Amino acid sequence: MLLSVFKLAFGTLSGSAGLITDGIDNTADTFSSVLIWFGIKFGKEKAVSFFIVIMMFISVVGVVITGVNKIIHPEPLREGVIAFAVSGVCGMLMLLLSAYQYLVGKRRSNFAIMCQAVDSRNLFLTSILVCIGIIMSNLLVTLQSAWSTRLLYADALVSIIIGLLILKSMLELVRELVKTGDEPANIRHFVRSAQEKMRRKIIYNWLTAQLKDTPLTGKQLEERFIQQFCLKTPKIHELSGIWYSPESSEDLNRYLEQFAKEKKCILREGKYELVT
Repeated sequence: MLLSVFKLAFGTLSGSAGLITDGIDNTADTFSSVLIWFGIKFGKEKAVSFFIVIMMFISVVGVVITGVNKIIHPEPLREGVIAFAVSGVCGMLMLLLSAYQYLVGKRRSNFAIMCQAVDSRNLFLTSILVCIGIIMSNLLVTLQSAWSTRLLYADALVSIIIGLLILKSMLELVRELVKTGDEPANIRHFVRSAQEKMRRKIIYNWLTAQLKDTPLTGKQLEERFIQQFCLKTPKIHELSGIWYSPESSEDLNRYLEQFAKEKKCILREGKYELVT
């Protein structure tokens, strides 16, 4: 919340659309985290998810207004050095928070916290993007040429990019909410893809170990997968500290098809083999 206040305050002071937009995004993330915590605590995840969608929509509206206003009224940044410093410092704090969340998540075997670490890392990358926009906008002060006035729009462009990222996350959450029979994924920016990458990596590492010495049939792989992942804590959990506990071998079959298409493994005479 403190980072949100600093970004919004100094974004307004400097006239940086990118910093204001980043502050809006941070504010939405802050309230989303609080709402998710209450939703999990009181078993109201779906209701909370609808509120988060509404909040994200309001954020997008705010971002659009900020970006359009900057495009209609382009002007050099005021106190650009301060705006750059605020964005840079906030970005470094998010990077430190990401590292802390990663270590805590790994030590406590908490996958959700690991995903929060990915989210914080991407907020750091967003701050870097804002810094680049501020630098390009400030170049106008030193470059006195006809084309240099176009640099005024760099800050607005950063604002639009951040707005598109928020919109993308909102659409992903809406898609989860309208699904039937599945629990909605009330997750924040980039977390869904991070979960998929982590799950894919765990299964591929496990599959590599199983097929290292001898080819196995799909039935043999399913039996081992159920035994090691579904019925007890998997060995990979002990090595990585990341919890992954599927209810069936559905994930394995899905990823086997993907790995076969990507030529990471092949099915020969009814048995899977690694491609070396």
